[in-house]
Amino acid sequence: MPDHVAKQVLDQVVTTCTGLSTTGANVYRSRVHTMVESKLPALLIYSREDVLEEEMTAMQTDGTKGAHYVLTVSIDAIEKDASETTAEDNLFTIRKEVQTAMEADLTLSSTCDDLWMAEATIEDRTGAGDSPVLVMTMLWQFRYRVKQGAPSTVLS
Repeated sequence: MPDHVAKQVLDQVVTTCTGLSTTGANVYRSRVHTMVESKLPALLIYSREDVLEEEMTAMQTDGTKGAHYVLTVSIDAIEKDASETTAEDNLFTIRKEVQTAMEADLTLSSTCDDLWMAEATIEDRTGAGDSPVLVMTMLWQFRYRVKQGAPSTVLS
């Protein structure tokens, strides 16, 4: 049996973001990952919330309900460089690559109806005496639809 559509979306985000010229294979489906400098820059990808859009729920032609959800996924880009400016510039390059890859197919290989980046923020996670470690958190939203009672089947 296939996975829940939300997990299918999350897995496809990982696949789509793997192999970018900046982060390569340093893509982890995890909120927390021990990062060693040789594995930077990297992406951490994880789900945040999955909200039912009640106003979008409708009856299907077969008499069952179709439920619309918006899944929020965080793609965290992590970079470390001796220069904070260089680290920040690198994060913007990563953002450009992620956005280009994600928006190349707005159905994310037919796992959702639409997707968009809702927000991007940068924070400093530098430890005492270390070179700057910056994280850009990109919040992506994915609208998908499932038939009531069949959460592993995408409705188009």
